[in-house]
Amino acid sequence: MKLIYLFPGQGSQSVGMGKDLYEKFESVRNIFDDGNNILGADIKKYCFEGPLEELTKTHIVQPAITIVNIAVATVLHEKGVKPEAACGHSLGEYSALYAAGVFSLETVLKLVQLRGSCMQECANKHPGGMVAVVGLTIDTVREVCVEASASGVIGIANINTKEQLILSGTKEAVAKAAEIIEKLGTARVIPLKVSGPWHSPLMKEAQERMAREIMVAEMSDPKIPVICNVTAHYAKTAAEIRENLINQITGSVRWLETVERLQSTHTDARYIEVGPGRVLKGLLRNINRDAEIFNVENSASLDSVLKALGAE
Repeated sequence: MKLIYLFPGQGSQSVGMGKDLYEKFESVRNIFDDGNNILGADIKKYCFEGPLEELTKTHIVQPAITIVNIAVATVLHEKGVKPEAACGHSLGEYSALYAAGVFSLETVLKLVQLRGSCMQECANKHPGGMVAVVGLTIDTVREVCVEASASGVIGIANINTKEQLILSGTKEAVAKAAEIIEKLGTARVIPLKVSGPWHSPLMKEAQERMAREIMVAEMSDPKIPVICNVTAHYAKTAAEIRENLINQITGSVRWLETVERLQSTHTDARYIEVGPGRVLKGLLRNINRDAEIFNVENSASLDSVLKALGAE
């Protein structure tokens, strides 16, 4: 049976995530306890108890979601469920690379902890915002960005589906883009509650800082195929992965192309969203309504998926 893992990123968090798996599986307890030691922070408390305002902070939520993603993947592995390919949305790419054997737990958690911290520091220095645009083609949104760029830095942060894109940049440029789109009268603009202009050139300083750590971090070549966000291509070597992770900080998440490539190279595969929430399930269904996708985030959804896969 062909299975592909999709790992969610920032924005999928919720208070209580991972708690019941922690209570039921020794391997999950080990991951959280080791994670606390690696991070020098009680990330378990943030995941299980919140409060949401703290959990949502970028430097906390990035390692928190990564730990939960990894915990879920570990339990699936113990149950005999193994993917033949993986990818992750933005931050989720780090979890996909862990699942592919590229990182150790210590390496991946230290990288995402630093990623969250330096992204937030960069955002404090270069404030901005993000909006979702629903109902316009990619080409039209690109034209809007060109026009709005007269007001500041702006670009496409995420190409999630054919008609759902995320714009990121300075507050002035994002506001100008929203104004242009609203005048068109054919699309919706939805402001996003984020603390920075992620995946935009405003993250350049964070990119430079992350690059220094990524270049020296211990990595192995992936043991299963992984598609990277910024290229929407498979990365076959640790050297390619380093370059892609560095570029991802300021580059676009090409999720639509990523899913289309998965479907063209892994025909008839079934998908599992591995981690909190169902954001990626919704995006996949928008891209291909016929795609079969499950999600596993707790023991109830785990039992349901194991039953569906005949892996109980």
